[in-house]
Amino acid sequence: MQHTSKNGKPKLVKQCTLPITGIGEADMVVTEYAVFAFDKGRLVLKELSPEITLDELRSITDADFDL
Repeated sequence: MQHTSKNGKPKLVKQCTLPITGIGEADMVVTEYAVFAFDKGRLVLKELSPEITLDELRSITDADFDL
């Protein structure tokens, strides 16, 4: 998926504001900048694209994630 929306807002957010149709259905999230996995309810960064720094990734990701 794209990491941000067309207007640059993060798609990985702390809390969903839309109706949720399936809780806990995804094991991983893959964007053009990173690969994340869910581990015990936490989002964990598994891989970072060479075209972005960790600080840049944090600035475009609203959700908290572990390394």
